[in-house]
Amino acid sequence: MNEIITWVIHGRKRKRDEDEPTHSIMLPLEIKHDISQRINGIVNCLHIRNKSVQGVLQLEISRPIVVPKQTQSVARGARLTTSIPIERKVYGRDAMLFVKPQRKEVLLIKAVLDLFGAASAKSLEQKNRPWAKSGYKLGEDVEKIFNSAAEFCVGNGKDTKFWTANWLNGGSIAWRWPVLSTYVGRSQLTVAQALTNNRWVRDLQGALSNEAMAQFFQLWDEVHTVELNLEEDTIRWKLSSDGLFTVSSAYNLFFMAREICPFSELIWHIKAPSRVRFFLWLAAKGRCLTADNLGKRGWQHEDCCSLCQSEAEDCLHLFVTCAFTRRVWRMMQGWIGINFLLPTENEPALADWWMKARMAFRTGYRSIFDSVFALTCWLLWKECNARVFEQKFRSIEQLVQDIKEEAIVWKTTGVFTTSWKILPLEEMRALKELELMDVPVVEELSVPSLEKLVLIQMPSLQRCSGITTSSLPVSTSQIHQKKLVSSLHKLTIHDCPSLIVSLPIPPSLISDLSVKGISVFPTINLSHGTFSIESNELNELDNRILPFHNLKGLRSMYLQHCPNLSYVSSEVFSQLVALEHLSIEHCPNLFQPHSMSEPVHENSILNTDHLVLPSLRFLKISSCGIVGRWLTQMLPHLLSLEYFLLSDCPQIKLLSINQPTETEATSSLASVETASSRDEQILKIPCNLLRSLKWLRIWECADLEFSGVNRGFSGFTSLVMLQIRECPKLVSSLVTETNDTNVLLPQSLEHLDIGPLPANLQSYFPKGLPCLKKLSLNSGEYLKSVQLHSCSGLEYLQISRCPHLSVLEGLQHLSSLRRLCIQMNPELSAAWDLKLFPLSLVELGVRKVEGSFHSRSLSCLPSITKLEIQDSPELVSLQLGYCTSLEKLEITNCKSLASIKGIQSIRNLRYLKVLFAPSLPPYLHGVSGIWSRLETLQISNAAVLSTPLCKQLTALRELMFLGKQGEGYDGETMVSLTEEQERALQLLTSLRVLAFSHLQNLKSLPTNLQSLDCLDELYISVCPSILRLPQMGLPPSLRYLSLYRCSEELCVQCRMAETANLRVGIYSASAIPRPGYGTWYRLLGGLAQSSTRDVTSSDSGAICWLLQMITGH
Repeated sequence: MNEIITWVIHGRKRKRDEDEPTHSIMLPLEIKHDISQRINGIVNCLHIRNKSVQGVLQLEISRPIVVPKQTQSVARGARLTTSIPIERKVYGRDAMLFVKPQRKEVLLIKAVLDLFGAASAKSLEQKNRPWAKSGYKLGEDVEKIFNSAAEFCVGNGKDTKFWTANWLNGGSIAWRWPVLSTYVGRSQLTVAQALTNNRWVRDLQGALSNEAMAQFFQLWDEVHTVELNLEEDTIRWKLSSDGLFTVSSAYNLFFMAREICPFSELIWHIKAPSRVRFFLWLAAKGRCLTADNLGKRGWQHEDCCSLCQSEAEDCLHLFVTCAFTRRVWRMMQGWIGINFLLPTENEPALADWWMKARMAFRTGYRSIFDSVFALTCWLLWKECNARVFEQKFRSIEQLVQDIKEEAIVWKTTGVFTTSWKILPLEEMRALKELELMDVPVVEELSVPSLEKLVLIQMPSLQRCSGITTSSLPVSTSQIHQKKLVSSLHKLTIHDCPSLIVSLPIPPSLISDLSVKGISVFPTINLSHGTFSIESNELNELDNRILPFHNLKGLRSMYLQHCPNLSYVSSEVFSQLVALEHLSIEHCPNLFQPHSMSEPVHENSILNTDHLVLPSLRFLKISSCGIVGRWLTQMLPHLLSLEYFLLSDCPQIKLLSINQPTETEATSSLASVETASSRDEQILKIPCNLLRSLKWLRIWECADLEFSGVNRGFSGFTSLVMLQIRECPKLVSSLVTETNDTNVLLPQSLEHLDIGPLPANLQSYFPKGLPCLKKLSLNSGEYLKSVQLHSCSGLEYLQISRCPHLSVLEGLQHLSSLRRLCIQMNPELSAAWDLKLFPLSLVELGVRKVEGSFHSRSLSCLPSITKLEIQDSPELVSLQLGYCTSLEKLEITNCKSLASIKGIQSIRNLRYLKVLFAPSLPPYLHGVSGIWSRLETLQISNAAVLSTPLCKQLTALRELMFLGKQGEGYDGETMVSLTEEQERALQLLTSLRVLAFSHLQNLKSLPTNLQSLDCLDELYISVCPSILRLPQMGLPPSLRYLSLYRCSEELCVQCRMAETANLRVGIYSASAIPRPGYGTWYRLLGGLAQSSTRDVTSSDSGAICWLLQMITGH
C-alpha cells in the first residue's frame, strides 16, 4: 500500500506485478490522517472553476447557431453566380441546426439510431452478433450521449469500461472527477481488470496535482466499496421507464437542441425547383450574402442597395422594404388580381409579411401564391446579382415581364400542378431543344418546330405532334406534321411503350436518331453516319418504315437480330449511294431458299438490277440463312468492295472463284433459269472482286469447300489479308504437306490467318508468298515443325494451340520479324534456350509457360520493348535482368507467379498490365524504381491500389480496370472500391484516362470521382450493374464520356450530364464507337492483334473490322 501512495505522489511508474496479493480495500486511518494533514494547507488555495454544467448532452445550446460550410458555399454560390445557382446537399448534422426533419429524414435517422442501439445497447447481451465483432466505433458526440443516457449495472465487470462507462453512482469517472481523468492515457481497462490488484492506479501518468490528489482519494474510497459477482454486466436505458433502449427516446435526445422554425415546413413544400426553395430558406433566415452579411465576413462590397441605390442592403430590405421591390410587388398584385397585403417600410421580417400576404388567398390557392412569391424573390435576387457583377440593369416592367414568362414555364413543366396530362408547348416559338425524362403522367405533347427532341421513360405518352398521327383532317395534318419536324436534327425516344409513331421516320435533316422501347416498332440508332436496326417483329424492310431517301449520306448500316425479317426491298439500298459499310447479322430467315424460289415482292432485293452500292467497301454477313445465289447476284454490283466477311452461313456450302478468262453469267433475274439446289448452295466470287478485294474473312462455315477445280485464292490480285477459321474443309484444301501454296494463295498476300489446321498436318512450309508480313497458325493438333526459310519479310508470327510443335526452322534468319506470339509446350520449352530468336524482335508474347522463364532466354534480345506472359497458371518465377529496354509488360492469368527478378533494372517501363491475380501480386511488393515513370496501368483487381503505390505513380495518365473477357479468365470480380482504394485513387493527380471494362458485378463508380481534377476521358464498357453516376458528380475537367453496352439507367443519366464541354457517346453492340477508338481498341481488344499496319482514323472500314473481329459482333 505504501508503494502505491509513494508512486501516486511522486509520479513514478510502478513495475507491474500480476501475482501481487490483494491488499485491504480500505486505507488505514493513520495513512488517511497523515495525507489529510499534508494537503490541508493547500486546500483553501485550490481554484474552484466556475464552469456551469451543460447537461448530460454536452451540447452548447447557448452558443449561437453557426451556418455550416455547406450552407455558406451555397449562399456564396448563389450570390456570385448570377445565372445558374449551385445546388448543394445539406447533411444530417447541418439539418439538425436548422429545422425539424421531414418524414423521409426521420426514417434515415431511425435507421442510424437502430445501428446506434445495436452497436451499443445490445452488444453485451448478444456478443456473437455481427455488430459486436465489427469494431464499429461511435463518434465522440454520440459516445457522450450514450454514456449519459445509459447506466451500466456491474456484475462480473468484464464488459464495462472502467474510466468512461457510467457505472458508478452519479455518472462516469471521467464526468465526476474530470481533473483526475486528464492524467489517464488511452486506457481500455474493464472494471474487472481495474479492480484486480488496483490496476487502475497504473493508468495514471505523471505527478498528480493537489486537486487531482483530492479526487484520487475520493475515487479510491468509492471504488473499494464495489463488490463484483458472477453475473453478466447489463445496461439500463435511463430515458425509458422499463430501462430498455427505444429509438424514439434516442431520437428525442438527439434533437433536444433543434431550433424550431415556424415556416420551415411551408418552405420545403413550396412547388418550386429545389435551388429556389433552398435560396428562400436562406432569405427567410437573413443568411443570403447581401451587403450586411458580406461586411460581417470582411469581403469587399457596396453598402447601398443595388436596386434603389439609397439605403443599406440586407435581406429584409432587398425583398420587402426596398422602393424598387415594393413597386414590383404592386405590379404583381395587379397581374394576379388579388388584393393581397403589400409590404410597408416597417415590416419586421420577410417571413412575417409573407405569412400575412398569403392569408388573402383561399386555402386551395395559397400554394400557387407561395410559388409565385418564391419566384419573385428569386428573380429579384438574380436582378441584384446582374447589376453587381454584370453591370446589367432592367426596368421594373422588364423584370415583371420576366417573372410572368418564367411562371408560365414553371406551369408547363408541372411546378404548380402534377395532375396535367397534356403538355402544350406549341406557342413557345423560340423553343429549339426539349428534353423530357421520367414524366409518367403526360399523355399528349404539343411542340413547336424543334431542332432537338428527347423523350425518355414516359409510359403514358400516346401522341406527340410531328412524330405521331394527328387527329386533324389529312389535308392539313400532313402539312402541319412535316413543318414541325422539318428542322429536327436530333430525335431520341426511349421507353415510351404507348406512343404510336407515324411512319415513316426520320425527317430529312436528322443526324442523330435513337428509338427503342416503343410497341411494334424496331430499335433504331443513327449517329455519326452509322445506322442500325433491330426488331423481333419486323418481317419487311422498305420505305414504308423508314424514308431511306432521307439517309443518302449514310456511311454504315447494321441489320441485326431480326429473327422474322424475310426480305429487304431493293429500294432500301438503291438510295444509299454513300454507304461504305453494310453488316447483316443474326437474321436466320433472311433470303432463305423458300423465299428465293420466286419474287415474293415486286420490289424485293432479289431484283439486283437496282442494287448498286457504288461506295460500299465493307460487307459482313454473319449468322444468316442467306443462300449463295443471293450473294452471287449481289457481288458483281459492288465495284468498290475491299473487305468481305462471311460467317456462320450454313446454306452456303460451295465456293467458286471465277477466273478472268472465264465468262461470267449475268446476274439479272431476267436471265436466271430455274434454280437448282446446287445454285442455292454455291457462292461465286465475280472477277471484279479479284481486283478490288483486300481483306477476306471466312468463319464458322463447317461444310464450305471449293467447287470444281481447286485453284484456291490465287486469282486475287489485291488481296492482302486472308483469314479462315473453323472451316476444316476449306483449310484442308489450302494447307497440306504436298500442296504448293504458291498455286493456291495470291502472291500479294501480307496476312495469312488459318485454323484449325488439318489433323494429319505435321509440317507446314508457307512458300511462294514474297509479301507475307503476318502469319497466324491456330489449332494444329499434330503440327511438329514450321519451315520459315522462305518468309524473309515476315514481321509478325503467331502460333497457338499446337501442343506438339518443337521446331521453328529459319526463325533466327527472319531479320524483319518484330513480333512473336507463341504458345509453349514441353517440346518447345526444351529447345527454348537455343537462342534462336532474331535480333530484330521487339515484341514477344508467350502462353502456357510452366516453372521458370529465365532471363537467359531473352539475353539475345537486347532491343525487346514489349513482353506478354499469358495464361500461365503454373509459372512460378520470371527473370528480366537482360530486358533493360522493356517499355511494356503484360502479365495475364498467372496466379502462381511469385517473383520477377530484375524488374528494378527496367528503367523505361511505361505500360504495365496485370490481370486476374487474386490480390496484389507478390512480385509488385517493394518495387519502387519503376512506378514513377509508369504512364499506363491495366489491372483486374482493385486491391493493387494502395496509398503507398499511388503516391509513386506520379506520371500515370491511363488507369484501366479490366474484367473477364473470355474463357479461362476466372479472376476476382470487383464490386466497388473500398474507402482505402478511393483515397489512393485521389493521389493520381496526373490521371487523364479512366476506364472500366467487362466488370459484370461492378455496382458503382468511385464515389469521389469528381475530385480527379485532371481527368479528361472516362470509358465504361460492359458494366451492366452500374445504374447511376456518382452522387458527387463528374470531374469538371472531363471532356469525353463513353459508354458501351451499359444499363439504360446509366445511359439516361449520362445523356443528362452532357454539356457543351462534355461530349457523351453511348454505343451498343451494333454501334462500334468511332471517337476515341484507340482507347476502345485497348479496352475491347484484350490481347488480340488484328492488323499488321497502323490503323488510321480515315480507314473506318478497317477499324470496324478490327473491333468486330475482336468482340465477335
